Amino acid sequence: MVEGNCCSKENCTYPIVNKTHQLCQVHNWERTHKGQDFFEYQQQKKNEYTKRMQDRAIEKTKKTPPKPYLWKPPTPIKQVSNKMADALGIYVEIKKEYLKDNPECEAHFCNCNTPSEELTIHHKMGRIGYATEEKRQIDTPLLLDKDFFMASCGIAHRWIEDNVAQAKEWGYSLDRIK
Repeated sequence: MVEGNCCSKENCTYPIVNKTHQLCQVHNWERTHKGQDFFEYQQQKKNEYTKRMQDRAIEKTKKTPPKPYLWKPPTPIKQVSNKMADALGIYVEIKKEYLKDNPECEAHFCNCNTPSEELTIHHKMGRIGYATEEKRQIDTPLLLDKDFFMASCGIAHRWIEDNVAQAKEWGYSLDRIK
């Protein structure tokens, strides 16, 4: 700071607030309050304020006691939405009908004799979304679309899922995005 704008006390660089005595706020306060340190006074005021606020909070809680806490067990998150639960209910019926019509594994590379009760449905395009815009219009999602079902034994189903490129080449899987 410029020498003329600083407090006249030694080593004080605060700006002048009392032009008559050339003192800053701190030294001017100490001049008028003999024997007290400005910063100790500020700390004392802060402590008094804190105590007042604590007392006020205590009085407020005496007037209005806190509501008792009632523990409720957490509500579990639904595993399946209502819409998906409805679709899965329909899927079970469609799956039974499809496996009745196709009692053998349709993955011809495995040559298995798996009984029809143990067959699963492989969804060639996946289960989520719609195959075409026409299917969307008639509300036939891939989960329920028999055109993309394939009866398969567990071994063939696993192989198709693990070997995507070869399965696509052989027609056991289809691209999901067209």
